[in-house]
Amino acid sequence: MGPSVLLFGGIQQLGRHIMAYILESGLSEDIRVLDYEHPDTAYLSRHHRKLLKQVDFRQMDLGCATTVQRAFERRDGQGWDFVINASFEGEYQLTEKSYCQRIMRVAELTSREAKARGCRAFIQLSYGIAFRYASSMGLAVEKDFTESRPHFIRGQSILEAERVVQIPGLPVVILRYAEVYGPDLTFGLAFNIPFYRIYAQLGDVLNSFADPQGRMSTVHVQDVARATWHACLWKSGDLEQEGVETEERKDILDPVTQDVSIFHLADDGDSRMGTISEYLGNACGSSTNYSGRCFRACMLSALRLNKIREAVNTRHNTAWMRMLEENNVHRSPFIPYIHPELLHHFTLGMEGSLFSRQTGFAYAFPRLTQAAISDVVDGWIRRGLLP
Repeated sequence: MGPSVLLFGGIQQLGRHIMAYILESGLSEDIRVLDYEHPDTAYLSRHHRKLLKQVDFRQMDLGCATTVQRAFERRDGQGWDFVINASFEGEYQLTEKSYCQRIMRVAELTSREAKARGCRAFIQLSYGIAFRYASSMGLAVEKDFTESRPHFIRGQSILEAERVVQIPGLPVVILRYAEVYGPDLTFGLAFNIPFYRIYAQLGDVLNSFADPQGRMSTVHVQDVARATWHACLWKSGDLEQEGVETEERKDILDPVTQDVSIFHLADDGDSRMGTISEYLGNACGSSTNYSGRCFRACMLSALRLNKIREAVNTRHNTAWMRMLEENNVHRSPFIPYIHPELLHHFTLGMEGSLFSRQTGFAYAFPRLTQAAISDVVDGWIRRGLLP
C-alpha cells in the first residue's frame, strides 16, 4: 500500500509528473489528487489521463478554507502521511490579489490544515525564478534568496507562500526548483518553443535581448518529481540509505532538527542562455541573434518599447494562426505572446547540491542536453498540439 499521499495541484504541470512517478514506481496506492483545474482542460497526455483513473481525484477550489478541510477528510478517520503542495499559477498579467489567492492562500490553507490534522512530511514546491538574482551572486545558495524579483508580479506571492508554510511543529521541506524543462510542460524553458517555431516558419532569425553568457539554471521535471518523493521520505525518517559510507550516514539519515528545510533543485550543468537558445533553435529549426545593445537603446523610451512589443505580438499572432490552420492543430496550450514582464532581463543561477549532500539525492538528469529539448518539442508535435 505504501504511505498515504495528499497531492494538491496534482494535475497541474508539476503535479502530474509527481503523481506519475509515485504510481509508476509503485510507491503508494493511497493517493488523493486535488486541483482547481479539470482534466479536460489541463492538456493531460493520454498516459497521465490513464494514471489519473488510479487515484482519488477531486476538483475543488484550493483557495477556500472549507474545501481544503474536506480534502483532508477520510472515511477511516486517519491522517495523511505525506502532504504535497504542487499547486501553482503560471498565467501572466494577473493582479497581485489573484496571485495571492492562487499561490500564497493555497499554501497557507494546505499547510495549516496539515498541521492541524498531523502529517509526517509537508512538501512545498517553490519557483526559484521568483527571487531577486544578480549575476554577481554566481550560483546562489539557499540563504541568498531573501527578496522577490522586481518586475515579476507573482514573485511576492511565492515568497509569502514559503513564509506561511513555516509553521512550528509542521515538518516542512521547501523545494525551490530552477527553470524547469521536460515533457508535457508549457512553462519554464518550454514557454519559448512557439517563438522558435514561428521564426522557423517565417525563415527569419529570432532576435533576443538576452546575454548569451547569462546563467539560467535548469532542472528536469522528472528530477523535481523524484526529489519531491525523496524529500517526503527524508523528512519523515523513512529514507533507506543503502550503500552510504558510514561516516556520511548520520548526516544523511537524520533530517535537520528544525521543522523547516529549504533546498534548491538545480542540476550541475550551469546552463547558459546561449546554450538554451541554441538547443531550442536546433529543435525548432531556427536560429537566434543577440541584440542586447539594440534592446537597451530601445529601453530609453518605454513608449517606444511598448509599441515594438505590440508590433511583434501582432506579427507572431498572424503567423501562429496561419501555422495552426496549415497543420490542422485545432487547439494548443501555447500562446506566443510577449508580456510586459518578459521584457525585463531574467537570469538565474542556483546551486543545487545541498539537497544531494544532505539527503543523498542523485539527479537523474545532471545537465541540460540537446536530446532532452528535442524530445520536448517532438512530444508536443506528436500529440498534435504544436504546429
